[in-house]
Amino acid sequence: MVAISWTADFSGYALVFFPELAALSYDVFRRPLGAWASAPWMLAVTPAATATIGLLVTRSLPFGYASVLITVVSCVALVMALRSPIAPAISAGLLPVVL
Repeated sequence: MVAISWTADFSGYALVFFPELAALSYDVFRRPLGAWASAPWMLAVTPAATATIGLLVTRSLPFGYASVLITVVSCVALVMALRSPIAPAISAGLLPVVL
């Protein structure tokens, strides 16, 4: 959390700090034996991977129904392919497209 917050402040890219990070952090600290806390690698990899998908779509297509649909479908497919319990990472992929 601290590293991501510092990166957002230092780099000037406030988009690094997406709102669902607070929910993920809260759940991990509140339920240390929960599904999200039990998958630390997925907790780190899934949001970064979906955000990368969002950035690629944002740079390739203009904002519209197609870009949102492609991003959401791609992020859902990635979460399912990785069998990741970190479903809020889907919004990390959509955030660059929407903003």
